[in-house]
Amino acid sequence: MDKLTASLLNLFTKHRVIFWYDDNREMAEQVSKLNLPSVETLTVNNNEFTVKYRVLYEQPTTPFLLYFPYSQPAYEQNWLLDVQLAGYVFRTDLQAQFMQDLNLDYHYHTFVSTHIEFFKSNRRREKLAKLGIPTGESEAGLRNRMLAVVFGQESLSLSEMLLAYTHTITTSSDDRFGQELIRFGLTETFWQLVTNRFGYASNTPSIYEFALALFQTNTSFLPTLLKPDARVLMNRWRVNLRYQDSFRQLSKRAGNDLNLPTLLPRTTLEALLDDNLFEPVEQRIIDELARTVVSGTATPERIETIQKQRQNKYWYITYQSYYDVLIHAVWIRSLVEAWADEPFDVLSEGPERYTERLYRVDNHYRKLVYAYRQTKQAEGQSDLLETVVQAIDAVYANQWLLPLSNHWQRVVDQTSEWAFGPLQTQRYFFRYQIEPQLNKGRTFVIISDGLRYEWGRELAERMQTENRYIADLSYMVTGLPSYTQLGMAALLPQTQLAIQPGTDAVLADSLPTQGTDNRSAILQKHKGIAISSTDFLALNANREGREWIKPYSIIYIYHNSIDRIGDTLATEQQVVDESDRVLDSIQTIIRKVVNMNGVHIWVTADHGFLYQQQPVDDTDFLATSITGQVWKQGRRYIIGQNLKASEGFKRFESNQVGLVGDNTILLPKSAQRLRLSGSGSRYVHGGASLQEVVVPLLKIVKKKVDTVRLVDIDLIKTFDRITTNIVAVSFWQQEAIGDRVQPRQIRAAFFAEDSTLLSDQFLYLFDSTETAERLRETKHRFQLTQKAGIFYNNQSIILRLEEPIDGTSQWKTYRTFNFLLTIAFTNDFDNF
Repeated sequence: MDKLTASLLNLFTKHRVIFWYDDNREMAEQVSKLNLPSVETLTVNNNEFTVKYRVLYEQPTTPFLLYFPYSQPAYEQNWLLDVQLAGYVFRTDLQAQFMQDLNLDYHYHTFVSTHIEFFKSNRRREKLAKLGIPTGESEAGLRNRMLAVVFGQESLSLSEMLLAYTHTITTSSDDRFGQELIRFGLTETFWQLVTNRFGYASNTPSIYEFALALFQTNTSFLPTLLKPDARVLMNRWRVNLRYQDSFRQLSKRAGNDLNLPTLLPRTTLEALLDDNLFEPVEQRIIDELARTVVSGTATPERIETIQKQRQNKYWYITYQSYYDVLIHAVWIRSLVEAWADEPFDVLSEGPERYTERLYRVDNHYRKLVYAYRQTKQAEGQSDLLETVVQAIDAVYANQWLLPLSNHWQRVVDQTSEWAFGPLQTQRYFFRYQIEPQLNKGRTFVIISDGLRYEWGRELAERMQTENRYIADLSYMVTGLPSYTQLGMAALLPQTQLAIQPGTDAVLADSLPTQGTDNRSAILQKHKGIAISSTDFLALNANREGREWIKPYSIIYIYHNSIDRIGDTLATEQQVVDESDRVLDSIQTIIRKVVNMNGVHIWVTADHGFLYQQQPVDDTDFLATSITGQVWKQGRRYIIGQNLKASEGFKRFESNQVGLVGDNTILLPKSAQRLRLSGSGSRYVHGGASLQEVVVPLLKIVKKKVDTVRLVDIDLIKTFDRITTNIVAVSFWQQEAIGDRVQPRQIRAAFFAEDSTLLSDQFLYLFDSTETAERLRETKHRFQLTQKAGIFYNNQSIILRLEEPIDGTSQWKTYRTFNFLLTIAFTNDFDNF
């Protein structure tokens, strides 16, 4: 069936009588060949009365096609006017064809002619039809739909059209949309809509000029050029993933055109804190904060407050690691000033105070180094951050490690026996922790080589925030020297430990302890086995793994990441970089143990370590003048027999450190190192410093009920009627964040009951640890759109709080709050 026949048959489903005027008799042949079943085709030519009688009286139900081999007469000369008005006029010019495709009435003929270039495209007509054209649609409404087609939109949202247009500034050099607006006769319509909605006016409007005005209007320290809806549009632009590249590129270009390089140095820090547009602003804030850290005037509270204020801003995620450097730096300086000069009175006081609070300095330093290595020096960023890190490196090495180690060394020097309580002594671990529970369920012991206390503390905090896990953290003190072979042996079931003469190997009850095979042999007496973490993770938890563990009551899992990296000269500086991956991998092991129905889970370490990022100064190396038989020398210890040395060493005999045999141990005092060819000096262990000898002891229990929940958010709702287009809302975090109450991220905005977005969107992470209720209040000023006041006035609107769906980029509703909108919009939306 040809298109002409199909078109006519379609029209006959709606009309009984169709008129066809053919001005130049061009279609006479086509008419004669038409095959229209059940349709009578009549040629009208000076027989109007006969035709009228036949159509209305002789065959009142028969469909008729009335063909006129001339142009349509004026109404007053048309003898069939009443029939024509009741029927349909079929036309075959381009305009008529397009109108018929879109089911438009004849009065659109001039309109279609005006915009004929738009309608010539099948694709554009199809997209226009898909948008839907209501019966009786005005020409203005039809132009709006045509604009949506031009900009590739599926709705009539002017904001979405503008975002699509601004995106082309960075992706196309030929202004394709601008050229199409001109070609289709829609330029004036488009820019008039922009003027009405946003207040943008220009004799020569352009999309970049509009974008520049949009950036200026949304810049907190520059004069406003556009109407309030411009703030909502900018908010939509920032959060729209499709247009992120164009936003970032235009932000840079607009910043230069708005003269930010000149303005920023003259603008106060406080005036910049609300900016949510420009990368150089983020850089300037960081610079200013870095200067206060370098000068010593910064406080942790000040840096944390500003970091929190910037947390929901666009460029924060790019510079989060910069803020992290600053906050850890200022905490290190603050804690060092408070604690570095505290002496110790007795041996037991060192581990107790270190695990209570002193570990925090080492934790902040590790995180500072990690954050600093995550930073990428952005264009325009000064060297102040490097200055901060260099200063804190010096503080950590000279004002923390050195004085702390000196104070601790004075107590160590006075002790004749390296002894602590049985629960805190590493070599009693199996006797007091594992043996009593052998008949109470299968036990897993995860031993991570080099996992010092502050890393274990972080692991415990991670596990506490995981649902249905309970993490109980304590500590143990290693033997001396604090090196791998002794620490690993001490954790095995044994009654006595000895260093094998001539080596650094350790014997447990005269049995060798190096390697998983030897350790398995010792554990077999208690129905136990040793396995590397690599081999353990390779087991299938549900099948192979559960079968493999059946014969055993105790499984020791050896995890070697920290020491493997730190003990190698080429990689020792990477040990901090691996911190997250190390803790992630231990958590993976724990989860797998749980999946294998592990009942008792312990995590501990063989030893800790000392670490500093900056090269070790020559004065921190101890000159060695040793007499006697040396069996083994490390950076922080010497093992041998009949050893004697200078006063720079602390000397222990084997019986003084809980070992059997006849050997001597020399430990460099304080934080000093020994020179050792081919070995690193930044990461060291083996000595008696608190960082080396205090190790975590973490007991993990899996519960059958939920133990963690997200904090609840409410409104401090003092009104339920909105009378202005700027709405100040106070959010309240109901309780402080802790181990069992976790932060909740919220996206909030006002919506109509038909889900139309009526305001900007507010993103915020509620993570306050403040116990005072008033300090957990957060305020945001929502900007309502013009549409809210015009189309939804005197109606109920909804403040919807949404939260992210885990593992997706989607959001779900968390809570909703209803308000009645009663805006006197002639005052609030001026000149719309």
